[in-house]
Amino acid sequence: MFNLGMFGYGFSEMVMSGIVLLIIVALFVTRRSAIHVPPGPTLVLQKMKVNENAQDGYLIDIDGRTGGFISWCLTLIGFDAVSSLKVTASEVTFKGAGLHGQKHVVTPLTSLAHTECGYSKPIGYLIVGTIFIFGGIFEAMMERGNGGIGSRSIAIFLIGVGFMVAYWLLKKMFIFIETYGGATFGLVFKRSVIENVSVDIKKAIQAIHLINIKVLEAQGLQSTMIMVAEATRKPLGVCPECNFRNDPEDAFCSQCGKRLGG
Repeated sequence: MFNLGMFGYGFSEMVMSGIVLLIIVALFVTRRSAIHVPPGPTLVLQKMKVNENAQDGYLIDIDGRTGGFISWCLTLIGFDAVSSLKVTASEVTFKGAGLHGQKHVVTPLTSLAHTECGYSKPIGYLIVGTIFIFGGIFEAMMERGNGGIGSRSIAIFLIGVGFMVAYWLLKKMFIFIETYGGATFGLVFKRSVIENVSVDIKKAIQAIHLINIKVLEAQGLQSTMIMVAEATRKPLGVCPECNFRNDPEDAFCSQCGKRLGG
């Protein structure tokens, strides 16, 4: 009978080799199918409000800070390391802030060409965590048959739990805006453990829908104003008092004497 022990491998070693192979395949597959997240630092979400009837005028109000305990402490003592994306009925305000400085961008809604949001899950962590958890359970069953559960199966199981927790914490969401000039700005953020603010893709979709509605309203208002201005603008040389058509170079109306262009 074929014996794995003659090659220096036991059944547990073969199982672990299979687990490692499954992990490599899972990471390769998830890397190829991963959603592209726009470049930029991943912030910890502090606040996300979407309200078309907001009293403070901010229809969309999103704040995020740099990740880490030190950044959280600096925020508490008043150090401004908070990036934000705020939308009113007329403009979009973006502030990028960190330990090294700040950047501010203010863009009218009529200049926006494209809005985008998305949700990225580190599915590889979920797959790897599941493999480790089942591997730990299987290893524990093998150890129990040999007299008792050892530290090896417990360690494998806990590693799987760690990957599951990482999957839950490292989910990312992003909202980005592009102008007609090609400039792009926005935020990438993840769940906040300290502030306990979750990442809500439904609210992000609601936000970009609201932005698009306000952009269309702003562009429609701008078009109406242009049409009114064109309709009310009088040709050169026409007297605003008696509507008599004079020569464009005349300074006064030839019929009523009113000053033209004044």
